[in-house]
Amino acid sequence: MKSEVPLLRYVCPKCGGKQYQVKGVVIQHSQISQVFSIPGRRYTAVICDRCKYADFYNLPLNRIGEAFNFASGRM
Repeated sequence: MKSEVPLLRYVCPKCGGKQYQVKGVVIQHSQISQVFSIPGRRYTAVICDRCKYADFYNLPLNRIGEAFNFASGRM
């Protein structure tokens, strides 16, 4: 199964890099949620390849491209 990485118009706000990785992450809020198997929140991380700065978005991985297209005016 091939993983689809959305094509984004991303420029790192820290170093100006244009190469990036997009990853889905799950963040557990406490150890209690881990003990009782309560699912954590899902976020999408856009990570700069040059400086490793990460931006987190409260969007599913499959919708992050839509958000960047909207922000850049490409609908």
